[in-house]
Amino acid sequence: MKATIINRKAVQDAIAAIKEICEGEKSTGKSQYFAFGGEGYKSSVRHFFESSTEIAAGAVQPGSKEDLANILKVIAHYQVPFAVKGGGHATNPRFSSTEGIQISMCRFNKIRLEPDADSLLPPGSTDKTHSIVHIGAGCLFDEVYREVVPKGLNIVGGSSIGGVGVAGWLLGGGYSLKTNQHGLGIDNILQVEIVLPTGVPKTVNNQSQGDDKLLFEVVKGGGNNFGIVTEFTVRAHVQAKPTCGCLLQYEVEDFEDVKTAVVNFAQQEDPKASIVAAFRYYCNPGGIQATGKLTVQCFYDGPLPEKDGPFAELLEIDHKTERGGGDTVGLESRQLPAKRPTVPIHIHMPVTIPDLRVLPDIITPKRSELVVYDNYHLFDYQTSFVNEALDVQDVQVDEIESPPPPAYSYVDVVETASETPGISLTIASGAAPKTNLKTQARMVVPANQSASIETLLPQSRDRMKRAMAGVGENPRGRWGNVMVDIYTKEIIDEIGRQASVSDSWEMSGHGGKRVVIDIWPFTKTMFDNATECAWPHVKDEPNGPILAYFLWEGSENDNFWIQQMERALKAIKKKVDKARGPHAKPFPVYSNTTLDTTRVEDVYGDNFEDLKAARETFDPERVMNLTGGFRIPHPIKQRGRK
Repeated sequence: MKATIINRKAVQDAIAAIKEICEGEKSTGKSQYFAFGGEGYKSSVRHFFESSTEIAAGAVQPGSKEDLANILKVIAHYQVPFAVKGGGHATNPRFSSTEGIQISMCRFNKIRLEPDADSLLPPGSTDKTHSIVHIGAGCLFDEVYREVVPKGLNIVGGSSIGGVGVAGWLLGGGYSLKTNQHGLGIDNILQVEIVLPTGVPKTVNNQSQGDDKLLFEVVKGGGNNFGIVTEFTVRAHVQAKPTCGCLLQYEVEDFEDVKTAVVNFAQQEDPKASIVAAFRYYCNPGGIQATGKLTVQCFYDGPLPEKDGPFAELLEIDHKTERGGGDTVGLESRQLPAKRPTVPIHIHMPVTIPDLRVLPDIITPKRSELVVYDNYHLFDYQTSFVNEALDVQDVQVDEIESPPPPAYSYVDVVETASETPGISLTIASGAAPKTNLKTQARMVVPANQSASIETLLPQSRDRMKRAMAGVGENPRGRWGNVMVDIYTKEIIDEIGRQASVSDSWEMSGHGGKRVVIDIWPFTKTMFDNATECAWPHVKDEPNGPILAYFLWEGSENDNFWIQQMERALKAIKKKVDKARGPHAKPFPVYSNTTLDTTRVEDVYGDNFEDLKAARETFDPERVMNLTGGFRIPHPIKQRGRK
């Protein structure tokens, strides 16, 4: 992302104005500003990965739409970079983090479940939705499932572990194991409340007309290009009971049979059946050996239609069964105790298990280990790639020395057209200030030589890292993807090969922890419920991401592993393109799990030009250019025209 230089005084003035909104005489008391170092600050800037956590100049938690609107006006006035964080699960640096003003949406955390409101359904809709859920933009899916699942409902949502935020997931599109039946997350949005870049709060929905209708459409999948969403209203679907699933692990000698079975499964057309196959290679803690495995997570959203259902071929291959095997829709399986009779998997009607001691002697088929879900609570640690980040050893960070040495702030001295050099902060996102730059030099300014230095970066880089211990919850990592509509044996062979090429020396020699590549087949029904959205997806043109997930330690290894991922994705895409044929139209790239080097026009495809015009309509002052993400540009104005 292109570096931008902003004036430090502008950052200080913006912080002073934001503090006045939060703490001044006219303050509502709903919002709070946090300076560097405190727990409120750490919570506001914390991301799932160390590599996507930045040291912000200051952090604010707005507590009302009015305060958020005023904060956005301050940012626009002073032209300072900012970022908006929901769950903080983005892996691309500076997409939801910043060295400027960090906005944390955690106080927008209300969840309300209510009967379906006909006014929110599209005109002429035959939708059979019985309930809707209003979800604050600061919520995590963990919280949402906790509210809806006990009521026999569920939503099209993301993983409930690892801090996956509702806002980022929905604004990017939202693939789910419910997608075969109900579409993407964005297809299930009925209404959004948003603060426009101009600071104007708006509520838009399926019934909106004119520019409001356009705003509702472009927000869905449009990322953070059109403002800051404060609340989503989504459909809630009746959750089938029982459901079945398991998590299978295979040895290397069976990989070929499993790959063939995965190709065959990808041809099946039952929208209730899902698998996530994953090639996983990891460096053993404390050792140098790289270990690989292939797992397949099976999930059936309802009672199986026949013994073993569509998973029969996978279950026939020698495997180990790990606990549960849940999905990414907020369920938790309850594994029946060992040495007890188990419920047969060919159940055709809902069951409960009041007392295991009175169950009759039932012999389940050999190697048939699907578990019946009879309990709907929080999802346990059973997703594919997310779980890979949770079982690594904590990164050790030195404790803060006491007393600390004098604080220093790294700044850039920029010589402008004026006689006095201005001191400014180098930021990697946002719009450059309108100044005539001549030269730029690096220097260190002692804290006691600069007023209000505590509102900027109050320590040296090494000292800041110690002070921010625990903010990056996991080591460094990225997601990347290749879009696909067909799985062949050749494609899956290449996926397995690319996952395994990081041998033991590369893993241990470059801080490697995990290399995971997921295979996630969908059915032709996945976009049957497609709606008008910013991110293009069309009925009868199914496609989804092959998801790569690399995890490592040490910023000095960033370039190595990002290049490894780019090389792997390029090789996989070559096989995908071959299978699709030379005249196949490229698919839009799924923004939630792609590298930041992806071109924005490749994310939005055929909608790109229309979205540029929408940017001009809803963000004429280019306020959202001050934040990170896949930035849709404004249309280029021709000379002589306004």
